[in-house]
Amino acid sequence: MATFEAYERQFTDIVDALSRAGQSSHCLHELKRRVDDADSLIRQMDLEARSLPPADRAHLLARLRAHKLALLAAKKRAKEMAGDAGEGGAVAGQRGGGGGLRAAEERAALMEEGRDYVPLSGAAEQRTRLLQATARLAESSERVAESRRSMVQTEQLGVSILHDLHQQRQSLLRAGDTLEDVDQQMSRSRRVLAGMAYKLHRNKWITALILTALLLAIAAIIYLRLHH
Repeated sequence: MATFEAYERQFTDIVDALSRAGQSSHCLHELKRRVDDADSLIRQMDLEARSLPPADRAHLLARLRAHKLALLAAKKRAKEMAGDAGEGGAVAGQRGGGGGLRAAEERAALMEEGRDYVPLSGAAEQRTRLLQATARLAESSERVAESRRSMVQTEQLGVSILHDLHQQRQSLLRAGDTLEDVDQQMSRSRRVLAGMAYKLHRNKWITALILTALLLAIAAIIYLRLHH
């Protein structure tokens, strides 16, 4: 965040200086250089913003969009000033010494305005490459974190499925035990019914024998009475 704000201050200083620049050849050269520096600062701010956490990134990217609009306006103004300088080159050449004095004054004004301006150097380019590498590393870290979250979710889902399968297995085991109990009860019931059927069949034969004995006894009694 602090690095982004430092780049932002440099960019604001450059845009302010561009808004006050003159139209001499030296000023136009300085103007082009500062536009290039501002463009480089925009890229560095973009890399710095994208390397920050998402909570800070959205706010900084919104500020960066506003700075990009300001840079576009500065580039448009620089292009217009370059066109105006080309059309008025002959007139400027006829002004002689007065024009040279004015150019010297404009250079002095630019030097005064740029006293606090620190141009970009090779270290800044190295920092740009470092920020690019950091941004790529941050993106890779985010992808790894996302993959890790997906793996955790998949693992949790697998644990939940295993838990459900375990519960279903327990339910099937309890159902098997219940069926075994029912089978045992049915076996006992079959044995009881078989015993009852045997007793009923036996009692039927006993009753038949008793009736046969009674009939024979009655027949014998009748026979004896008829012959005596």
